[in-house]
Amino acid sequence: YSEYPITTPHNYDDRIELLFDYARMIFADGSATGEEAKVLRKICVGLNFPTDNVDKVADEAIHLVLNDENLEDFTKAIKYVNRI
Repeated sequence: YSEYPITTPHNYDDRIELLFDYARMIFADGSATGEEAKVLRKICVGLNFPTDNVDKVADEAIHLVLNDENLEDFTKAIKYVNRI
């Protein structure tokens, strides 16, 4: 991951918003390939989501973006899946 470092915000809501933006970019073409889902999981790790919960967070992000949820609903759903 050091090859393409990303600056991670410390604020939890800011990290969720950044995940929302990245997920929307990855799925801008309206479809999700396995490779794109793998990239999103790596992004979740880079955004400091717990490694034992990355799959749940990434899967939920994919689901929400593909269903065209807004940022507010996305944030609520990610917070529910990634209860801290």
